[in-house]
Amino acid sequence: FSFEGPGVRVQQVMPGSAAEESGIVAGDVIVAVDGLEVTDLRSFSGLLKARAPGDTVEVTVLRGDEAQIVEAVLGAR
Repeated sequence: FSFEGPGVRVQQVMPGSAAEESGIVAGDVIVAVDGLEVTDLRSFSGLLKARAPGDTVEVTVLRGDEAQIVEAVLGAR
């Protein structure tokens, strides 16, 4: 919770999760979902709640200074 953004820093990736399957790793900073800006944990949560398990989303992450876009298939919450 010490990360002040913008975005959400990934602290841990659970085995078998959508994040792991898409290639997201601990330390990545999620800055967008389907092109919509992620400013903080609240905005990230809201973007995910607007989608359903099985939806495919494009997630923009910063890894170091490089932006990468990965596809993730959302699982059940």
